[in-house]
Amino acid sequence: MGLGIGARGEFSNRIKGRPLGNWFRNTLISHDYATLLDRTIPFLHYPNQAVLRAWRKDAFVAEGEPVQLRYLVITAKLAVGAGLIYLLVRNAGLREVWAVLKTAQPVYAAASVACFVLVVVVNALRWRAVFDVLGTQLPRSVAVWGTFEGMFFNLFLPTGVGGDVVRAYRAYDHGLTARRAAECGLIDRAFGLWGLAAAVAVAAAFSTALTLVPGWQILAAGAVVVVAGGLAVAWGTKFIPDSRRGWAGRITEFLRTYAGVVHARRFWTAIVPLLAVANLLIGASAWMAAMSLGLDASLADMTIVIEGGALTAMVPISIGGWGVREGTSAFLLNAMGHPLPAAIAASALMGLVLAVIGLIGALVWMLLPYRRLPGRSADVDSRPPP
Repeated sequence: MGLGIGARGEFSNRIKGRPLGNWFRNTLISHDYATLLDRTIPFLHYPNQAVLRAWRKDAFVAEGEPVQLRYLVITAKLAVGAGLIYLLVRNAGLREVWAVLKTAQPVYAAASVACFVLVVVVNALRWRAVFDVLGTQLPRSVAVWGTFEGMFFNLFLPTGVGGDVVRAYRAYDHGLTARRAAECGLIDRAFGLWGLAAAVAVAAAFSTALTLVPGWQILAAGAVVVVAGGLAVAWGTKFIPDSRRGWAGRITEFLRTYAGVVHARRFWTAIVPLLAVANLLIGASAWMAAMSLGLDASLADMTIVIEGGALTAMVPISIGGWGVREGTSAFLLNAMGHPLPAAIAASALMGLVLAVIGLIGALVWMLLPYRRLPGRSADVDSRPPP
C-alpha cells in the first residue's frame, strides 16, 4: 500500500502540528466537521510503515509546541511505566515471579484471551447501539474493527484518547458525519466508565477478600458515586440553561445528547445488558488468568482487581497505563492475601492478555486501510435524535 501522497516531506508537512487528540477535541466545537477532520488527520488513511515513520517524527507535535517538550513528556511516561514495572519485579524478585509464570496452564490462559476477545466484540455492539439510539446505522463489522483498533491505540501509543479518535474515524470513514462519530465515541466512553464502576460496586458485595484491602470502603463508595453521578447528569441536564456559543454551547448540546440516549428504551434493553455482559467477561478473563497460575481467587475478587487496574490506568502518567495498571492489580491481589510474586505474575499475565488484544487491533489497523480519502467531504447525514 502506498502513501498516495507525493514525497515523504510533503506528507510530513501535511500532518505536522496536527496531533490526533486535537481532532477529537476540536470536532465538538467546529461547525465544519468534515473539512476539519480531513485537514486534521489525513495520515490515518495510509496505515503502513511510512506513515508510522512520519507519525513518530511529526504527528505528536502540537502546533506551537516545542518538539523537545512533547518528546520529553513521552519519555517521562515511558520512564514512569518502566520504573513502576521494575520496582514491582525488584520487590518480589524476578526469579520468583518467573517461577510462578512458568506454571501457567495454557488452556486457562487461552480462555482468558478468548474472554477478552469477546469483551471487544460486546463493547463494539454497545458502541453500535449508541448509534442506533441516535438514529444512525453503523455496520457490526465496522464497529468491531474500530473497537479493536481503539484497543491498540489505547494500549501502545502516546495519544491520550487516541483509541476513541481512531474508533470514531473508522465510523467516519464508513460515511457517518464526524460530529456524530465523535459524540457517540464520547458517550460510549462515559458508559464504559459507568459500567466499570457498576461492576466494582456489584463485585464488592460478593467479594470475600476485599475487606482485607486497606481503604476498600473508599473504592466501593467511589464506584457507587460514579454510577449515581452518571444517572444524575442524564436526569439533571434539563435544568442546564441554554447556551449556544463556544464551548458552553457544545458541552450543553453534548450533555443533552447523552441524556437522550440514557432516557431511550434501548439504553435499558440493549446498552445496559451489554455493559453487564462485557464487565462479566472482563472479570472472567482475569479469573481465568488467576486460575492459570493456581491462585485461589473468586470471580468477584478478580473483577475488582482487573477493574481497579483499569481505573488507575486512566491516569495519564504512563504509556497506555502500563505499570500503573499492573501495580494496582498486584497491590490488590497482595492485599487480598496472595504472595507478592504470585500477585505480580497474575498482573503480568493479565497484561499479556491485553497485549494480545492490542496486537490484534494493530493488525486490523494495518490491513484494513481507510477508504475516505482527504478532500472527500460528503457525509452521510444521520437522522435526528429521538
